Amino acid sequence: MPIEEDRIRELPKSLQGIEIILIYLNERNREPLSIRNISEKTRLSMRVTKNILLQLEKFNQIERVVEKNNILPKWKITKFGKKVIKEAGGKEKDIEFLSREDELISNITIPENIEKIKRISNEKLQANISQLNELQIDLSKTLGQILNINDPIFEDLLSLILKKLKFLKQKISNLPLDPLST
Repeated sequence: MPIEEDRIRELPKSLQGIEIILIYLNERNREPLSIRNISEKTRLSMRVTKNILLQLEKFNQIERVVEKNNILPKWKITKFGKKVIKEAGGKEKDIEFLSREDELISNITIPENIEKIKRISNEKLQANISQLNELQIDLSKTLGQILNINDPIFEDLLSLILKKLKFLKQKISNLPLDPLST
């Protein structure tokens, strides 16, 4: 059975090269460089370097520059590429994770006034019941109009919705007013 360290694979050269090339171009401070120069200085093959440069260009992290009287383009880092390097460097800070218990209780506040919570809970409960009553009345009116159309499938569907709405209203009405009671 392999050890944990043996199972971790190394990143492919092309992915490692992205960081290497961006850092190298950033060090050169927006000075245009040829593919050959970048390849030699980063110790990546020309093919890998070219593919990485094309991908970075697609993501607007570097740009192609054609100098006067030259056929082959040179490459330089963009402001966005510098920002990417800066953001990636900021990720190396040690992040302290909360324990499971601390994470669970992190956003819990214990109210001082239970009566206020009961009152607010009761107001919200009554508002929900009122909205369900209005919805039930509107659906009942619609059912009356559908009965005139004489569409039995639609009538059955709407009556089923009305029954489920009545059931929901009954369940909400039976909720305890005291949030601490079980």
